[in-house]
Amino acid sequence: MRNVRPTYKGRRRRQKGGCGGCLGKLLILIFVFVVVGFLGYKAFQGFGIRNRILQTRYPIRYQTEVEKYAEEFQLEPALVYAVIRTESGFDPYAVSSAGAKGLMQLKEETAFDCVRALKINHFTVDDLFDPAVNIRLGCYYFSKLLKTYDGCIETAAAAYNGGPGNVEKWLQDEALVDEKGKLTKVPFAETRNYVENIVESYQMYQKLYTNAE
Repeated sequence: MRNVRPTYKGRRRRQKGGCGGCLGKLLILIFVFVVVGFLGYKAFQGFGIRNRILQTRYPIRYQTEVEKYAEEFQLEPALVYAVIRTESGFDPYAVSSAGAKGLMQLKEETAFDCVRALKINHFTVDDLFDPAVNIRLGCYYFSKLLKTYDGCIETAAAAYNGGPGNVEKWLQDEALVDEKGKLTKVPFAETRNYVENIVESYQMYQKLYTNAE
């Protein structure tokens, strides 16, 4: 019988074809992953994941008290949350270097003025650490400043932080106001940054909660 030498051409062809098939399957898998990832991203957007993340930076706390006293003194809750976030970071026991206390960081003198105006009995300084009392007094005071400055949030915020006396001086300086007499420049860096933070936080709270769809 004649010896026949085996050939491997067919095997090589099959191996070559198999590798090509693997590459094709890999490309298909990559395509599927890309499509699934894109659709997943769009789905996350639809569920407002970004807003939920932002809500951890701009939280809603003491909602009952904020809504109650915001309504009593005709303020937007979003503005009250912005003040609390900027002033104390929602820490009811916060005390500043200047002696301001509580969620909305009220000084004792300011607090007693508010107490007298609201005819609150048996008030003590320690009551400023009570969220309900502090928020009520803070809302009253900020609403009073808004009325004083024709509803201008920026000017009211400047007075809340820098004091009404300083704001009155700034309003008399032509270099610090526009043609309508509105305060446009704040000399104190701390107060200037404070106003910017209030406005930014206020807008974020409006976007995340008030105007949420």
